[in-house]
Amino acid sequence: MTAQSHINDPAFVGLAEVLQQYGSCEVLRYRKGKRITVAAVDDRTGSVIVKYIVKGASKIVARLSAVDRVKDELKFAVSRTVEFAPDSKFFVQARLPGEPVDVEKTVLSKPLVCGMAAAIKSLHASSALFDSRFDEISQRVRTERYLGLIKLQFPDTEQSIAAIQSKLARLEEHILARQAELVPTHGSLHSHQWLNDGGRLVLVDFDRAAMGHPELDIATLLAEFDYEEPDIAAKVNPIFLSQFPGHDPQTLLFYRAHKHLSKAYKASKHAQPELACHKVRRNLGRTARLLAYVRG
Repeated sequence: MTAQSHINDPAFVGLAEVLQQYGSCEVLRYRKGKRITVAAVDDRTGSVIVKYIVKGASKIVARLSAVDRVKDELKFAVSRTVEFAPDSKFFVQARLPGEPVDVEKTVLSKPLVCGMAAAIKSLHASSALFDSRFDEISQRVRTERYLGLIKLQFPDTEQSIAAIQSKLARLEEHILARQAELVPTHGSLHSHQWLNDGGRLVLVDFDRAAMGHPELDIATLLAEFDYEEPDIAAKVNPIFLSQFPGHDPQTLLFYRAHKHLSKAYKASKHAQPELACHKVRRNLGRTARLLAYVRG
């Protein structure tokens, strides 16, 4: 599909008309029928990001506002919202400078990795309050939906999935018993959510921001590093993890395993069935090895 056909997706009613007021437009991300992110040029304010979200735009803007209110407490920059109408499905943000931190292309130096950790910790320690909660139960519900779809597509994975679920249930019992305090979390700290502007880090896409366990954010980035070349993961993971001396290992393991299972689900949607099958089994195997020591 061309960029224009993305913009003219019938789910994005009125978006084409909104974009007519801007200069050049570039589609950055697109999910058919759900959301689109467009980089544009505004004659008044310069480069902007226009987001059209079919469901939940107002909630995301509220989360961005919650982060903006505590910006002085944070060791990263966040783009401010410059335009949003109540009940609207689109909003406009100022576009901040910086190069994407792509873990496949970026040199993950120790200063960069430590800077990312410091940014995450500053959010966790901040006074931001989000309107939603994402905890171990929320994570289980999401993953069970993924695993149910995998089993429908690949019935022979049922036994290995059951073994994984048993171990995750033991870890969930531990988390419930801890009754740890929930903190502000980003919720989706994948590598493409970061920009590096000459050492200043920028965090984007607070769509899943919620009150949760800090180990969720730690696990998300560790899972990203897990899927890099073994020597990169072996070098980067200890550096990153060393910046979080107070984390709970079992809570971290719980969320890290779920992130691996999320990758298994995404692999199941590959267009080539044989490759999808191979990737699903590989990801389930990685998850099982990660949970090897957990009794269940």
